[in-house]
Amino acid sequence: MRKFLFVLVVVFTGCSQQAYDPSRVLSGAEEAAWVRRLAVYVDTRPNDIKPADRFLGRYKGYYDSLVVRHESKLAAFHQEGDLYYYLYHKKDVKSMYEHYRYVGGVCKLDAQGNISWLDQRFYSPRLTAEEMDRGAELFRSMVETQDISAFIGNFDYVEWPDADFIYSPEKQEWVLQDTSRLRGIAPMIHE
Repeated sequence: MRKFLFVLVVVFTGCSQQAYDPSRVLSGAEEAAWVRRLAVYVDTRPNDIKPADRFLGRYKGYYDSLVVRHESKLAAFHQEGDLYYYLYHKKDVKSMYEHYRYVGGVCKLDAQGNISWLDQRFYSPRLTAEEMDRGAELFRSMVETQDISAFIGNFDYVEWPDADFIYSPEKQEWVLQDTSRLRGIAPMIHE
């Protein structure tokens, strides 16, 4: 019986991961366009610019090269009505070892195919190749239950949001929560 349950769990997990494989619903060109579109929101911006300035056309080359350098890709993708769920995968080039990060969230597009609203639901800690299944687990939970709260505070899965930082769709960046213990020192750590 245990063997049967184990096989059932493995099969279900495999089928669930395949259901969110971007190549099932996107062509290679469409997937590349999504990665480029998301990079501006979820990846590292140039140090010398304000968060809002990252959307300016003059930084297109920066983000194009960043996608290549970080080996960025869509690890999972799902559309539900006008909502697009994404799992953005990138190599953490600042790490001395081979590490990766995931950024998971949901967005909407305007009539021209540009992102009109985006909410980053989680940002993973550095993960080794052996830990990559954590991103898929978070994505499944985000899409299927609309809830990742069971993972919040577990730093093996989620770096942000945490007790201090949450993502603000309005400001399009991670911000200090009103209840953050860092509130008093924010001017020292914030841009």
